[in-house]
Amino acid sequence: MTSHPIKVLWIHESIRRRPGLFVELAEGQAGQARGLIEHALTRLSSPRFGNEASRVELRVWPGPPGPAFELQDDGRGWPLDVISVAGAPMSRIDRVMTEFHLEPDKTNRAFRAPPEPEPQVWGPFGGVGVILNALCSRVTIQTARDGVRVAARYSRGGIIAPVQPSSHGPSRGTRVIFEFDPLLFDAATQAHVSSKEVLEELVSRHPSATVEWVPDYPLGAYPPW
Repeated sequence: MTSHPIKVLWIHESIRRRPGLFVELAEGQAGQARGLIEHALTRLSSPRFGNEASRVELRVWPGPPGPAFELQDDGRGWPLDVISVAGAPMSRIDRVMTEFHLEPDKTNRAFRAPPEPEPQVWGPFGGVGVILNALCSRVTIQTARDGVRVAARYSRGGIIAPVQPSSHGPSRGTRVIFEFDPLLFDAATQAHVSSKEVLEELVSRHPSATVEWVPDYPLGAYPPW
């Protein structure tokens, strides 16, 4: 009998291997990319997730190298506290962007993922941030809460620059900028999901959302990473 070693995957590795399982069983690259944009838009625009935003702006930067998507709201900003993870301090935002939120069940012997992580504690992206991070080559988060502005950068499930004070970004609310990973989403898929037809249909289902394409911008201003 031949034995084979069992490889334990990090969560971002699992997401990257089978993204359709994590984006509501979306089929194909186009469905997964569209579903991810919709998840992000819903989380920022729906009062159900505790963001208290009256508007959400979706901007599309056509590139090169590929389209980047910028979501900006005027909500209350994301939680800025630091928590303990495996005995080490970690920003709650960094944890949301790199892990699924898990909590013990009633027996305290197993762990379960709650249907909706508490938005007041985990912010609008609880449960979605790690998926966005895993499937994108670049993600920038800029958020302001109670007069404090911070920023962080992520890529392919990892942290490039952890949350730290910043002089850039909105003075209120949150800006999320992301670029789909070309290793997972080909040029045709990215062109499709950034098209007017697809994005206007998505935005039409969110009364507080608008969409704008940015065809011309100064050199070095693509986008405000």
